[in-house]
Amino acid sequence: MGYRSEVAYVITFKDIPTKQKWVALTKLNEKFNKALKECNHVDNLEKDYISAHFQDVKWYDGYEDVDMHMHMLDSISEDEPDGVNARFIRIGESSDDAQDDAYGEDGYTIDLYLSRVIDTEYEL
Repeated sequence: MGYRSEVAYVITFKDIPTKQKWVALTKLNEKFNKALKECNHVDNLEKDYISAHFQDVKWYDGYEDVDMHMHMLDSISEDEPDGVNARFIRIGESSDDAQDDAYGEDGYTIDLYLSRVIDTEYEL
């Protein structure tokens, strides 16, 4: 079974042309292209963002599928304000295991939040 996490990230763009340019350039990298295939709204020209959400996943550095997503996010530089930003959140099984990272000049302004809840089938 192993340790599992829930992971989500959102990449935002200042406008649709910026999104189209970024997606086209990102698809040139074979590993980034694989990561994009696991994302939502990549080719949707009505959305100025791309998102991904993985539940009950083994999210470890060194795993090829994990690394392709993380390297793609790492490619979003805060030194080059080009209208591309991202926010990444991972929640592990342990109550103190959480990660919240921002990419780009305004990554922390993206509305993606960490929330832990207690859920049960029993009446409390």
